[in-house]
Amino acid sequence: AMGRGSKGGRTAKITFKHGPELRWMTAGGGDKARAAYTARSVFMTETDGFDTQASTSTETSKIGQIEARQRAWKRHQRFTIKEGTLTTKTAHTWSRYCAGTCSVLHLPCPHCGEFGPLNRKDLHGWQSATTDAEAEERSLFHCGACGESWTETERADANQRAVLVHKGQSVVKGKIVGNRPNTRTLGFRWSAANNLLVSAGDIGSDEFEAARAIDEDEAQRKMCQFVWAVPYEPIENDGEDEVDAKQLSQRMGEFARGEYP
Repeated sequence: AMGRGSKGGRTAKITFKHGPELRWMTAGGGDKARAAYTARSVFMTETDGFDTQASTSTETSKIGQIEARQRAWKRHQRFTIKEGTLTTKTAHTWSRYCAGTCSVLHLPCPHCGEFGPLNRKDLHGWQSATTDAEAEERSLFHCGACGESWTETERADANQRAVLVHKGQSVVKGKIVGNRPNTRTLGFRWSAANNLLVSAGDIGSDEFEAARAIDEDEAQRKMCQFVWAVPYEPIENDGEDEVDAKQLSQRMGEFARGEYP
């Protein structure tokens, strides 16, 4: 093996023997790390981390810089996959999700047969608990239509029979009705309700602890982003912008205090 990646450094590019290349472009570094390379396909992880302009950059956001690498191909020839933790409603991931198909998994209720998504409001039991153990024991998902509780076996079976419903569509008698949105962007999200590796009790215990956390704002951010896959809305927002001293210093001129041009 040759190159900086062969001696403990980070590999920037791999060329396969049959022709294709893999090129890494990170959110760190200057604009040159994301420039001067042509790519037809882009795969981006933790997308909202790229949704900023470099502190010393005169170019567009990092996402825009990477997407510009695809302009050698026509729009219908480009292929892009983006994934990441949802941060805020105005961030890139959520805005693109809403502008695309805005798709959600709908599960059939084992009691009434109606299809619908399982959301945070559908998890009951932990609210009346006095300890985390009680919260775990009492928590169950309930149907949003008939209100009946689901066992974990029923939740697992419902997830196996889930259907993907796009924006503007609905499920009637087990069949998806409505036209697909006229968009090239598939926006798809799922939450802890669809994660069969954790139980409703596990989620209920997390909700119980988050509601009683000393830093409730941080705890609710964690629940929104890592459990329910929804953008976080601060509990209190005074409208003031936070100032990053490092970024501010990088945008200052060359003259120190007391010096004049």
